[in-house]
Amino acid sequence: MDSRCPHLLLLLPLLLLAALLPPPSSGVPEVIWLPTSGGAGPLSCAPPDPAVYDRPVIGIVSHPGDGAGGRISNTTATSYIGASYVKFVEAAGSRVIPLVYNEPEDRLLEKLSLLNGVLFTGGSEKEGVYFDTIKRVFQYVLDKNDAGEPFPLFAQCLGFELVSMIVSKVI
Repeated sequence: MDSRCPHLLLLLPLLLLAALLPPPSSGVPEVIWLPTSGGAGPLSCAPPDPAVYDRPVIGIVSHPGDGAGGRISNTTATSYIGASYVKFVEAAGSRVIPLVYNEPEDRLLEKLSLLNGVLFTGGSEKEGVYFDTIKRVFQYVLDKNDAGEPFPLFAQCLGFELVSMIVSKVI
């Protein structure tokens, strides 16, 4: 250790003591029980850590296809979220949960209940299962806001176009 920094020697015992002491109790329960989905028994999660869970969680609806115009995979089971959308949301300090456009409705609603907002991306799909999912998510956003719970929606490009189609009932 450098002899020009005697202050560091004074801090060393305090740092060791702080490392040995247990963390203060935050009053957060040790286990969070989630509702079961049909007889599998209760599920539990670790208690939330305020240092980790203080950022908003934004859902991004996935888009049908492989993101490469069908050059990699053109199956109906394939979907993607452009990395630029995830980076955009994360750059603002939020975390992302993917909302897979063709997943079961109960799973979609479960994920929506964990979110603080939703992003509809651009793309090219204006019909079918994707459009039905956009309508369900949009209705969820309306219901939350009508209930007095702020739930923002950011719709870009095709996402905005689809919201316009839903609102104007031009389907």
